[in-house]
Amino acid sequence: MIDAFAAPLGLLSCPAARRNPLGKSAERGSKPMGSRAQSLDPIVRDRLVCPQDHGPLLDAGDELYNPRLRVAYRIDADGIPVMLATEARAVDDEEHQRLTSA
Repeated sequence: MIDAFAAPLGLLSCPAARRNPLGKSAERGSKPMGSRAQSLDPIVRDRLVCPQDHGPLLDAGDELYNPRLRVAYRIDADGIPVMLATEARAVDDEEHQRLTSA
């Protein structure tokens, strides 16, 4: 479907217009990157912070991890980070060591 606002502005010819805001290619047959965290658009990723302490997050596969609070925020199957404090998953000592030693 053609965006009624993008077409008159000539934005459909722009490479960024063929991507969604999370950086996944809109073209069929594109191969996904290694993890959901790695597939986030770098501009979006740079702006994501922990909603609880507003600090930086570490990429942890299909999650974003806050080592200060020891909580992980999942990235759903569509590649959208769920940045809700109520949805954060607590991380135990063993997993914390694994995530921070990399």
